[in-house]
Amino acid sequence: MTAESVAVELLMDMAAGHGRDIWARFERLAARLTGLPQVRLCSQLARPAIQPGVSVYSVPVRGWSGRYVLEALTTDPSSFDNGTVKECLKTLAEVAPLVLRAQASPRRARDRNQGQSSLVGSSGPMQALRRKIEEVATGRAAVLIEGETGVGKDLVAREIHHASDRRMGPFVAVNCAAMVETLIETELFGIADRVATGVRGRLGYFEQAHGGTLFLDEVADLSLPGQAKLLRVLQDLRVQPVGSMQARQLDVRVVAATNRPLGVLVAERRFRSDLWFRLKAFVIRVPPLREHVEDVQELVENFIKLYGNGDRWTLSAQALDLLISHMWPGNVRELEHAIESAIAARRGGGEIAMEHLPDEIRVGYEPVTGNRALGGTLRERCSRYVRATLRQCGNNKSKACEQLDISYHTLQRHLEYGLDAVDPPMGDPPTGSLPVSRNDAADDRAVREAAPDGAGKREQTSGPPDAPLGGGSDGGGGEEEEKERQE
Repeated sequence: MTAESVAVELLMDMAAGHGRDIWARFERLAARLTGLPQVRLCSQLARPAIQPGVSVYSVPVRGWSGRYVLEALTTDPSSFDNGTVKECLKTLAEVAPLVLRAQASPRRARDRNQGQSSLVGSSGPMQALRRKIEEVATGRAAVLIEGETGVGKDLVAREIHHASDRRMGPFVAVNCAAMVETLIETELFGIADRVATGVRGRLGYFEQAHGGTLFLDEVADLSLPGQAKLLRVLQDLRVQPVGSMQARQLDVRVVAATNRPLGVLVAERRFRSDLWFRLKAFVIRVPPLREHVEDVQELVENFIKLYGNGDRWTLSAQALDLLISHMWPGNVRELEHAIESAIAARRGGGEIAMEHLPDEIRVGYEPVTGNRALGGTLRERCSRYVRATLRQCGNNKSKACEQLDISYHTLQRHLEYGLDAVDPPMGDPPTGSLPVSRNDAADDRAVREAAPDGAGKREQTSGPPDAPLGGGSDGGGGEEEEKERQE
């Protein structure tokens, strides 16, 4: 048997779909070919301990950044004096990349399949998000993804990975919230073999992501000691497994995600400021679903394809209007579960109506009748959205204004123009009402930004948000108080 025949057998095993056991088969064939007791292919960071009295001859595997070596072990050192054995080991080291690729290909295939369910939506916020991903994908610095729970931060991380030059490398996702405090260092950096009785060496997440991307989800849930350990590695990308005396230089891009504002946690001393600065080289904010409700229909169609089992499904106009008017505190994940639940309740295809949707979505919904049930004018759609927001806020107008980023005056005008109101002609507003601005929310933001110390926060309103417009009993109360202060 020659090294070439070993390569042929390995290729035949891979073609037959036996790649799962190809690593162990390669080691057995190599031992038979060299006539040595043991030949093993292992990572330099997790090399098994050598027993006393055992001699080792190592050959590095090319093309894998020196991370892997082919080792021959024997109790007879004179076996290595045979030049034929050494040449055979060098040839086998050239065959070893076949084994490593066969082991890595299933994982990469899973990553590609998961990446196919990419970002859905053609609205302005989603287009801006895609542009941001393209900007940061070509870099090597860390990326911090911010967004509420359920917006799809993991999908954004995968999009960054697949759009980068690391797309052929591994994508390793780590849930920081699920890591045990006492095992954080072992999980991230690995552990050497036999550091204690019965302990076997294993690669940490950083080493597994070598040449690819490491995604640290919910990084805000790391404890302060865990943050310190993570910072130490991020500074120079060198890891030292537990129980090992050697550190290893890695090539990893770190992408972190959080659903909590790290700046606030830093101010509360619950997150390290130096780690925050290290992670936020690039910051991507994923918008909540309520900021791009125009993508709801496209998302629904995508989820119907995903869970519809090939059946023909339609969505009633009233159900779509309900989905659009809902505030979606759980964001896209909540919408996905709602469609999945509706399909399960309405088996075999057909129309998904309101009664098939979860109860928590239908609570407080005000159906619209007539020919304008789904569409209507832009003002009517905005009015329904404002009313839905007000219901979600428990009819607290101050909270609704803050969430919608509009003034109390704007909120009141949307409520006055109810769903049954007739649109007045342009330039001819109803008596007693102010003209409607087409860019009202933008005007409100501009006033607040231009006003010093928050002046104009509630423009055209002198009283509290829930007080009647105008504040006092007459319009001169403010001038009299100003005169008294000057006197």
